Amino acid sequence: MARLLADAGRPEEAEAFLDSDRPEHRRALGLLLIERGRAEEAVTLLRAPRSTTPPPEPGPADHGDCPPF
Repeated sequence: MARLLADAGRPEEAEAFLDSDRPEHRRALGLLLIERGRAEEAVTLLRAPRSTTPPPEPGPADHGDCPPF
């Protein structure tokens, strides 16, 4: 989605779409920052240590009252 926004000439919205705290967004956000001439910010983002805390496991409350099928 962020790439579509950036390609459509809406880089600010693409940047806002990506969350720098989510590991799966860091590379895309870094590349977008580089494209916008903000290489120093991209390097800082990509060099920052990643969180070692795993995401929480979904519990029964996350699935509602519906059976799996």
